[in-house]
Amino acid sequence: MGVREDRVYNFNRPVEKGWLSVWRSISVHVFTYGSLMFPEVWERVVKERYRSQSARIFGMRSFAVLDELYPAAVQGVVEDRLEGIVYLNVEERDLLSLDRFEGEQYVRKSVVAETEDGESLSVQVYEFKSEYHSLLDTSEWDAERFRSESLVEFLRREQDGF
Repeated sequence: MGVREDRVYNFNRPVEKGWLSVWRSISVHVFTYGSLMFPEVWERVVKERYRSQSARIFGMRSFAVLDELYPAAVQGVVEDRLEGIVYLNVEERDLLSLDRFEGEQYVRKSVVAETEDGESLSVQVYEFKSEYHSLLDTSEWDAERFRSESLVEFLRREQDGF
C-alpha cells in the first residue's frame, strides 16, 4: 500500500485595483502526540475545525521535558512507536499558529504515520531539536497522566500564550 498524501491546492484569483492577485493555500495532515491531542488545547491554538483520527509513527518516541508539562518526540529505534492523533487537511494559517505554539525547541518535519485501519499517511510532526535533548527526562511522557493531573494546570499556564 502506498502513502496517501492529501494536499489541497486552492487558487483564488480576485481582482484588486486592476491587478490579478493569486493566493495559494496548502493543507497537510498534522500528527500530534502531546498536549495538542487534547481538544481543549488544540482548539485554543487553531481557528478551523478539522477531522481527526488515531495514528502512530514507528521509529519515534516521546519523553517528558524536565520541569515542563509537555512532551518531546525524538527519533528512536525501529521498534519504537509514537501514538497520537492526526488532524487532517490543516490549513497553512493554522500551521503557522502551531509553529508559534511549539516554539524554538521543535522543528516540523514530514514523516509517515499509520492509521488505526492500517493506512499510511504523509504527516507533519513536531520533533524536538537535538540541541535541546539535554532537557529531556528519562521517563516517557504519559498522556493519561497529563489528562488527569496536568491538563488544567497546562491550560492555566498557557492561557496568555495561545
